[in-house]
Amino acid sequence: MACQDLEERLFGGELIRLVKSPQTAELVQQAWKVVRHEFGEMPLKLSPDEFRGALTQARSKIQAAPFPRLVESVLEAAGLCLKGLRLDSLRLRAVTPGLEHVEAAAPVFYCHRDTWYGNPSCQINGWIPLHAVDGRNSFRFFTDYFERPINNDSHLFSAAKFAGEGGFGRVPGQVESIYPRALDEPRGEYQDICCEKGELLLFAAAHLHQTLPNTTESARFSLDFRFYRDKNLRSGRGAPDPDNRSSGLLTDGYRPL
Repeated sequence: MACQDLEERLFGGELIRLVKSPQTAELVQQAWKVVRHEFGEMPLKLSPDEFRGALTQARSKIQAAPFPRLVESVLEAAGLCLKGLRLDSLRLRAVTPGLEHVEAAAPVFYCHRDTWYGNPSCQINGWIPLHAVDGRNSFRFFTDYFERPINNDSHLFSAAKFAGEGGFGRVPGQVESIYPRALDEPRGEYQDICCEKGELLLFAAAHLHQTLPNTTESARFSLDFRFYRDKNLRSGRGAPDPDNRSSGLLTDGYRPL
């Protein structure tokens, strides 16, 4: 699909799910090597402190070589033109059964738009599960709110302050920060994500979405990355952003391709 057509579909609210490619398969394989090295074969047997320590170490390794090159290959295979893109670091996510009951992890489950967190409305997110996921352990999009505002506390978020507190690379609970969320319960249509291992989900950062509690008996591991095109940021082209009142952008760490 043409690069511009793909971006237009995403800015129009489409959730684009692409089947596993050789590029995503390689990325997933390399990520699993890191996960198994840090977490062992039975991650849920670790104590909470041991799990957090393993996650911190794994996240650091997944931002180093060969992962940046692998993500670029994934983007090219998805039909995106790399020239003019700026790409954030690859991130590893882990959601364990019962995590929703841990007070320090509450922001993980907040209903939000990424644009409330210093991300531009022209940003596109890529998400890849390391194993099959469904409504028992994935996340939910509130599709009726793509262009519709919802009451929220994004006015409390300062990108500069958040970056000074460690940004997004932290394990929840390390530092207390402001994490914006919807203050009303979304109503209407929603879509719970179902993906096979290594599939790629692309969506606009301005989508209202929420991580779901993991009701399986295994930890959920996934990868995500964020990118935007310079000319889109300059021109104001992007997805609707109907209710964002945060201040500043967290784009300094995005590297040009």
